Amino acid sequence: MYGERANPPAALLQFTRYEKIVEALGGHGEYCERPEEIGPAIQRAIDSGKPALVNIKIRQDRGAPKGSHYA
Repeated sequence: MYGERANPPAALLQFTRYEKIVEALGGHGEYCERPEEIGPAIQRAIDSGKPALVNIKIRQDRGAPKGSHYA
């Protein structure tokens, strides 16, 4: 049926390095894979004084249930 999806639209973009887009536009990009990387990455983003994006890779088996549309 129209409008129903099994996965959110972004589910097709696994492992997309969005921070590289921000860097290409002159901003500050960070990529994190482990929880201990997040705090320092956020601090570097703030310290950069530029528009910034911190891209955090999450486990595929965690998060919102499949088919849900939580933000």
